[in-house]
Amino acid sequence: TEHNFNIALLRGGMGKNTKKGRELRAAIAAGEVNIVVGTHALLSNGMSFNDLGLLTIDEEQRFGVNQKERLKLICNCVDVLTLSATPIP
Repeated sequence: TEHNFNIALLRGGMGKNTKKGRELRAAIAAGEVNIVVGTHALLSNGMSFNDLGLLTIDEEQRFGVNQKERLKLICNCVDVLTLSATPIP
């Protein structure tokens, strides 16, 4: 991009068993990707991040118990922004 950010998308169908999935996961782990946008695929086991600074979660209420436990592991020492359209009474 104009500001020299490397942005990537990780989604379902881009698992560890696909060439694209392996390449992208390696780039993320090596810190070659500055911004990662993704689905629950970002929470898969074996996913590692290099110097993760901000985690933004949209629709957290749609996550299951296992995904929330994985988020706790990822979120250690990371700033987290959680978004939800669910009204709070």
